[in-house]
Amino acid sequence: MSALASGITLVVLTFVFCGIQIGVHPFVKKITNSYLFWIILASIMLIYFIAARYAWDCSALNDYNHGIRKDYGYTDIDYTSSFLKAKVFLTDLCPFFFVCSCIFLIAQPSRKVAVVLATPMIFGSLLTLFTSIMLGDGGRAEMSGQYIFLGSDPYRLKFFMHFLGLVLGVGVLLNTPSNKWWTFLWTNVACLIFFIYITIIAYGYDVHTNVCGIRPEDWLPNTQPYGTNASFYPIGKIFSFLSFPWLIFIPLLVCYGVISLFMYLHYIIQKKVKFFTINNSKSKEPIWFGYYKI
Repeated sequence: MSALASGITLVVLTFVFCGIQIGVHPFVKKITNSYLFWIILASIMLIYFIAARYAWDCSALNDYNHGIRKDYGYTDIDYTSSFLKAKVFLTDLCPFFFVCSCIFLIAQPSRKVAVVLATPMIFGSLLTLFTSIMLGDGGRAEMSGQYIFLGSDPYRLKFFMHFLGLVLGVGVLLNTPSNKWWTFLWTNVACLIFFIYITIIAYGYDVHTNVCGIRPEDWLPNTQPYGTNASFYPIGKIFSFLSFPWLIFIPLLVCYGVISLFMYLHYIIQKKVKFFTINNSKSKEPIWFGYYKI
């Protein structure tokens, strides 16, 4: 099977899984409403991420800083150090929101913080699935356990993390009440904090790539492994009449609109669709077995 066919198949299977997840939710929400369920699920996902990706990223950066310079496929300009630092500092949207979501699902029974992180995580996961995985992931996509569950160097866990991010985000939205304006406000705050964070990392630690377009190198051709263009290069080419940093605002506005739409859909589903409604009132049961009243 070609990389393109494998990528399309994986994305289709991802949406089939999410469809099943949504379809069975009304019948299992007493289980998924429990704090214990989310502690177990988020702990497994976080441990998996650390073991299958983050530990490797830290080791790779440590080796690089000690003179062990492996070939990660960068051409023309050596962005290897920036690439490895970006992975360790989680400057890409998806791993940042994925890790934060897992941490807050473990730490907070109400899922109030996780629900404001869910829509950006869903958006980022969908963006990668549609613009990279479905197109064959640069020829790397394949229907094998190695690619699906671990990925390949230098992109460890590329498919499975975005699969988990989408599933986790959808699960949080299905199982957490929506407070339209509160959720909207704090999602904006969370995104602002994220952009302040990556700006500090990008300019404070000299990270040039994989920083959500904050640095101009994220918009240039041939800055990624094996001579491929940077993530935002196609957008920059379309809007070539704009110079950096004004280019940043085009994708930012589009992302903002899509994430806002996701938040609105969450509100509509929770408030208008009886089978999916989770009451914003605390259950009398112990939080381990059911936080919200159903």
